Amino acid sequence: MKVIVRSLEAAGFKATLLSVPTYEDLEKLNADPHAPVNLQIGGWCTDWPSGGSWFEPLFHSDGWHNWTDFEEPAVDAEIERIRQLPIEEQPAAWGALDKTIMTEYYPAIVNFYQAGPILHGSGIGGINADDIYQRPTWKDLYVMQ
Repeated sequence: MKVIVRSLEAAGFKATLLSVPTYEDLEKLNADPHAPVNLQIGGWCTDWPSGGSWFEPLFHSDGWHNWTDFEEPAVDAEIERIRQLPIEEQPAAWGALDKTIMTEYYPAIVNFYQAGPILHGSGIGGINADDIYQRPTWKDLYVMQ
């Protein structure tokens, strides 16, 4: 965390590290849009390779993982519109929405990438960690004979 504080300060921000004694206190702090913080550390690992599993939880006003309390009716409407599109049209639309969110609003900062080690036995082949989801690429797994 001290590295993040030093990096933010080197970029011109005033950064103060706030210690939170328990996980319950952290949950309360994250749930309070008036808390004395303006940068929260969090993580996200999507459960499906689609914008539908990323954008709504993170950036919809009612998103369950919207720690930034980001509220923008135009973004909410676009999320709803894209979810109704035929599946083959959604990837391009999610990409356009991503660009809009990050260029017009910028509610989130990616400040690190955490790789995930995957342990497996000698009888399992084709196990590779996906670079995005940090999980095995299930489609490639097989049992060795």
